[in-house]
Amino acid sequence: MMFKYNVDQISKFRPALMGIATILIFIVHAPDNGVMMPNALKTICALGSLGVDLFLLLSGFGLWYSLNRLFSDKLLMMCVGGVKYWYSVRYKRILIPYALILGPISILEVLRGESVWTSILNFSTINYWLNHRGAWFIAMLIPLYAITPVHYMACNRTKAPTLYNMSVILFLVVAASIKVDFSSAVLSKLFDNMQFVAFRLPSFFIGYMLAPFAKDGKSVSLIWMVMIPLIIVATMRFLHFGYWPGFLVLPLVVFSSYILRHAGCFVFEILSFFGKISLESYLFNTTIGSVLIFLFPRIHESCLNNNGYLHYAAILIIGTLLAFSVSKFCERVIFKKIK
Repeated sequence: MMFKYNVDQISKFRPALMGIATILIFIVHAPDNGVMMPNALKTICALGSLGVDLFLLLSGFGLWYSLNRLFSDKLLMMCVGGVKYWYSVRYKRILIPYALILGPISILEVLRGESVWTSILNFSTINYWLNHRGAWFIAMLIPLYAITPVHYMACNRTKAPTLYNMSVILFLVVAASIKVDFSSAVLSKLFDNMQFVAFRLPSFFIGYMLAPFAKDGKSVSLIWMVMIPLIIVATMRFLHFGYWPGFLVLPLVVFSSYILRHAGCFVFEILSFFGKISLESYLFNTTIGSVLIFLFPRIHESCLNNNGYLHYAAILIIGTLLAFSVSKFCERVIFKKIK
């Protein structure tokens, strides 16, 4: 069907799509890691933030599938602990890699002069909500995972789950865009950081909304997948309202799926490799830069580090190797025991 998108392609290409999300995050983090570039190129790189939206869409998509399997299997619900088991597995899969990566880095930051209390607040993700410091993505996933089973049950009780999800998305877009003045600086920062998260959440619920279509083998018109999102983006940009890049994630999925259908096995395998270490890669990419400057200052200060490219190349290479190592360790030693 020429003018429809088979949503099951998200399942088929999910590892490679995760890889695309990872590479986009590498791109958007380049300026933050000291890479100098013309403003026009920096603007293009900023669109790499779509990697986060793509990751969230795929996460929402995958979590619907995992909850659907859980609630459809009465034996699984009764024997392994049901939703409690689901929470246990999901949180271990994000928090164990997080602890293995951020734990040593937090200790190193203390050795470099940061206070123990600040390091604890950063590691616990509490400092994200208070001061926008630390791993904001993990800080977002912790409450998001907590509410997802509740959202699943609410969707199952309504006669129009797609409309219900659309209502949630609309609410998040509006909630993330309203301006509220607080007399308290703490409340003001907390609200700003909550809004920063809310900007991103529509992508998660878009992915969640698409998952039942994939399971049923349904296709969705390209009007809904491409044209309407582009109209929403144009409208939001014109009105200067909300986080418009997030709605580009649907056209990105359609375009990426088309490319992956025609890409060779080598390209698919490379992207899938990065997709399998997406969380670990993200965590190293956002933290290892300062560690490398501390441990290997000569690389950063070298005349070969023109415009910061050598330094960021080192971040990407070393970060990828470490991400792969942590992922393999978790897969073979830790997660094997919790399956």
